[in-house]
Amino acid sequence: MNHIFSKLIYLVIIIFISGCSVSGYQSYYKEYPITKELHNNKDAQFLKDGEVPQVYYSDNLNADMTKMASKHYLPIGYSSFNGKLSDVSEVIEQAKKVKAVLVLYTKKYTNTQNVSGAYMIPQTNYMSGSAYGTGGYATFQGTQTTNTLVPYSINQSRFDQEAVFFIKGLKKFRFGIHAEDISRDKRIELGETGALVTLIFENTPAYNSDILVNDIITYVDGIKIKDYNHLKTILADYSLDKKNIIFKVLRGKEEKDIILTLD
Repeated sequence: MNHIFSKLIYLVIIIFISGCSVSGYQSYYKEYPITKELHNNKDAQFLKDGEVPQVYYSDNLNADMTKMASKHYLPIGYSSFNGKLSDVSEVIEQAKKVKAVLVLYTKKYTNTQNVSGAYMIPQTNYMSGSAYGTGGYATFQGTQTTNTLVPYSINQSRFDQEAVFFIKGLKKFRFGIHAEDISRDKRIELGETGALVTLIFENTPAYNSDILVNDIITYVDGIKIKDYNHLKTILADYSLDKKNIIFKVLRGKEEKDIILTLD
């Protein structure tokens, strides 16, 4: 009987340690500043009531985030913490809470820690009997509750855990590239100014052309590109009547003319 009681106590302790805390994905969730604006944006698709988010495990979160961006998914927040291994159901629940349509998550074992302490187990004792006196006797019954302090010591595996939550972007891109400034050292090495292509969005004119990530755009229709902001300005002012645009790019040490056919 004592053996069975010990097993029950152990199970109670495990449930107490594992199940009484709020999900790490919820506790450590951080929303990106732009997310509030997206809730009122017609080009942002959030998870609807009754829908189930897509959840994918990632071995390389940075690379997979870039892939998701190219597929028009926008990150709205993330969770990052170290603790006991959380179940994927907790990722799904947090995604539903923040209305994310897709989640990338990853985990990595860090160490094993000993968790020790004491758990208070309430125990109810039932009492009954008879009381005798000069006037006769009476019966009685009742309960008495006492607390038993049960020590525990459990080894718990710990993991670094991270998740990024996405919504779907519905905006149609006219060109379909994202770029950034080239470094000063690279500019001096090449003897060129321009903008480095860092992302190509799927189903866009850039995606359907021969331009590649890491190409450096040096000219747009014969106009020399100074930096990324200069490229943005030119593309923003580009005539809606034109159906083609020519990018001159530097790929390695080779120059190429690449034509984008616009919708």
